[in-house]
Amino acid sequence: MTTPAARAAIRPFIESEASYATTLVALLVDNCGAESLNWEPEIIVTEMRDRFDAKIPQDNLDKIQALSLVLTTNQFYSSLGAFMNVCNALGGDGVAFDQFDPADVMEMCWAVTEVLLNQPADQPLVDLFNGDIKAYAGVQAKLEGFHTLPKPLSLFAEFTDEYGKASEMLDPDMFKAYYDDGKAAIQDVEDVVKARVQRLMAQLSQIPLIHGDTEAWRKRGGTGLRVIAQHS
Repeated sequence: MTTPAARAAIRPFIESEASYATTLVALLVDNCGAESLNWEPEIIVTEMRDRFDAKIPQDNLDKIQALSLVLTTNQFYSSLGAFMNVCNALGGDGVAFDQFDPADVMEMCWAVTEVLLNQPADQPLVDLFNGDIKAYAGVQAKLEGFHTLPKPLSLFAEFTDEYGKASEMLDPDMFKAYYDDGKAAIQDVEDVVKARVQRLMAQLSQIPLIHGDTEAWRKRGGTGLRVIAQHS
């Protein structure tokens, strides 16, 4: 049973939009059981209110629903619509079901990273994602001006490296500037992802769990919510 002190410690994580999906789902599963991954949003809202006297923001509810979808179905890998919704939600921008909201490179890179922290792939991502998703990720990267891919997208996206063609078309100085700009753009994305992973790890070290062990999750580099939120 959750103590008053634990409830008081958990409430800020539920109510803060800075909380990551992993943190929120870990708290939910730890306190409510694995069946909570299949709950309707209204039930989650009620449980957060009744258990922790917390009002969960819509963006946090979207994060929970998105990561729960990943953990209970194959839709993240098989449906372009689900993939984009998960990317938007895990990125913290919420899900707009009434309009088209393409997932950008940053959102895709973070979503793939957080998903892999929770659900390590037992085969290459390029084999898990369907063709529409692989093509979309590559096209979106080109639309945003990327000449090659940040590491998370390079695991699965269909993409033709532009540097070979550029090296033939540009003089050495122009090519160097082109290359340096491209590498800087990739580095910016990868630095953001790295910083978010560090913040996520910090959150997980702070949440009070009844059944889980956040340190075990940290030592294993992230190998599934069931490590940190597992009912006996």
